[in-house]
Amino acid sequence: MNTDEKIQLYGIYVGTITAAENRRQSYSAILLTLYAATFALLGSDFAIDPIFVVPALAVISWIWWSKIRFLKKLAKSKFAVIEELEAEFEIKPFKSEWKHFKENRKLDLPLGLSDLEMAIPLLAGIAVTIWSICIIVQAHLL
Repeated sequence: MNTDEKIQLYGIYVGTITAAENRRQSYSAILLTLYAATFALLGSDFAIDPIFVVPALAVISWIWWSKIRFLKKLAKSKFAVIEELEAEFEIKPFKSEWKHFKENRKLDLPLGLSDLEMAIPLLAGIAVTIWSICIIVQAHLL
């Protein structure tokens, strides 16, 4: 494979990272919308028993968390492949960027963006679980 072909392959592959990141944002937006719509349904004039909604919220939380986790692993794999491709280049932009990022990151939180992003569905799932337990306990006490 000549240098032009390697550069073209590199460019295409780097584009797949952007596409995967866009998918991740779209998934999160869709699942957050489903979550919000479910809560809106609970607050509506329809007399919907929360016990029918809670399982759906728990499933949405699990799917959301799983998708973020999967796409985080996929991104790590993609960056590993980019490092392999960059090994053939004199200039290694992603490797250099990561080096600078890690140096500047010391001042930030020890968690990555994916970790923080995964906390949202995890906390939502925990809240829904606690809420469902309260509903069940309340129903048995009345």
